Amino acid sequence: MSVEEKVTTLPASQTLTPCERREICATLIDANIQSGFASELHMSEAEYDRSFKQAVEDVMRAPFRPNGQLIALVETRIPFVRQLELRGIDLDPAIFYGVELPKKDPYAVFLKVISTKEAPFAQGANYAEAVQSLPGDLRPASPLEGINADVQKILAQSFVILPGGEYKMPPNILTSGSRSRSLCLERYFDRPRISQISFAEQDLSVGMLAARN
Repeated sequence: MSVEEKVTTLPASQTLTPCERREICATLIDANIQSGFASELHMSEAEYDRSFKQAVEDVMRAPFRPNGQLIALVETRIPFVRQLELRGIDLDPAIFYGVELPKKDPYAVFLKVISTKEAPFAQGANYAEAVQSLPGDLRPASPLEGINADVQKILAQSFVILPGGEYKMPPNILTSGSRSRSLCLERYFDRPRISQISFAEQDLSVGMLAARN
């Protein structure tokens, strides 16, 4: 059974049991190791596994969240583009900006895929309006959080924008102080790819990835 199959076997409506949470965490960490993350950080496999100890404990202590079935164990020590390379996720060559790494240890987060059939998209909101209209227990998920979850399970539900997080713009690029585009996780020629989309648009095939506060 592949890593993707092991992570994606749970029905979307099912509340995760403690055993299932621990198994998903172990699978995500093992997938990182198999992708070369431990070697990238000059760590042994055991050291890399231990470095997620606090993140896994946070998953185990979190309240049951039947609407937040996706778990991400977020790697904060390897640059975003390098993580894409190691994970086999393509990057749209038109993207000229980067993603800032949070200045903290690896952490855990519960994620939810919001399709365009759900609020706030159901009211005809574009992406900027949808971000502002998220319920109080949700916030926009970052690109880093999106690629550290089960990408195949996300894409099985919807292409998604990843509107959260901090971005790193090249020098001498003038901006109005607000970002007009967001990175997007899509399937391109049957491979996962990071692309981009305008906040002012509404593409009925592209939902949003949100994180539980």
